[in-house]
Amino acid sequence: MISESLLKEYGARTESFDSKETIIQQGYAARNFYQIKSGYIQVTSINEDGKSFTQHIFREGESFGEPALFTDIPYPGSAITLVKSKIIILPKENFFQLLDDHPRFYRTIIKRLSIRLHYKSLISQVITNQQANQRVLTLIDYMKEKENLSAKEIYKVPLTRQQLADLIGLRVETVIRTIQQLKQEGEVEIKAGKIYR
Repeated sequence: MISESLLKEYGARTESFDSKETIIQQGYAARNFYQIKSGYIQVTSINEDGKSFTQHIFREGESFGEPALFTDIPYPGSAITLVKSKIIILPKENFFQLLDDHPRFYRTIIKRLSIRLHYKSLISQVITNQQANQRVLTLIDYMKEKENLSAKEIYKVPLTRQQLADLIGLRVETVIRTIQQLKQEGEVEIKAGKIYR
């Protein structure tokens, strides 16, 4: 995460968005660097058949849309707010000037992109090779690991069942049944409708 104060030194502004607002549009050119001050952002792609696929869900402190900035290719997906969110927006040219002036942030960006590549590799293996219960547990365990929690620590899953389904290529009904099965097997707990592992 790049500090808000440094981003503002280079001309960043903070904008507020309501839930379900589009921040970046699939197919458009990248013009800005985006970092989440608060809220959640879902990046979804729509294929030629009109089917949507959730690529990733980003949270506070994370940035999104950088691959298109570095490669000058159109955005491969749309970024949409899941809740009211505040986004720090820095114009592309200013972002690259910041990186040139503070090269240590290149490592930060490369690490973030590498983590996302690892996630995409993991999820593609899960979707093609595993049963529903393994898909759900693999995603939850990945999210838990991303939060630097040990296996013994309890993790509250911040996603809805629909969001889980979208991320692992299942129908929401399948995820609901799978969560109930995992609860019966003692793999997860459910408290006030939230999933814990």
